[in-house]
Amino acid sequence: MQQIEDASFAEHINKAKNPVIITFFSEWCTTCAETMPIVEGLAEQLKGKADFYQIDFDENTQSAVNCGVLVVPTIVLFKGGQSAERIVGFQPEKKLRERISPHIDNWD
Repeated sequence: MQQIEDASFAEHINKAKNPVIITFFSEWCTTCAETMPIVEGLAEQLKGKADFYQIDFDENTQSAVNCGVLVVPTIVLFKGGQSAERIVGFQPEKKLRERISPHIDNWD
């Protein structure tokens, strides 16, 4: 999963043909460490159907402020350049799938 920064944040969202799923994380966050393998697994399952990125909350505060992210981990799904879903805190894979799947076409 590619890590992005404030400078390229809007470009990744606005130019995407697929839904974009961005995970805000911090290196010090233990819940983030539990969440990332689940998100990476979903990224593998959805290759070609959604674009997954991660962004360091502490180093990219402008993107966090613009998205209203106050805590990590926070996953924000963008569709058509607009925020369509927000998931805050740790969620098991089943819950993440339930929240993300309505926004992904042809997810088996």
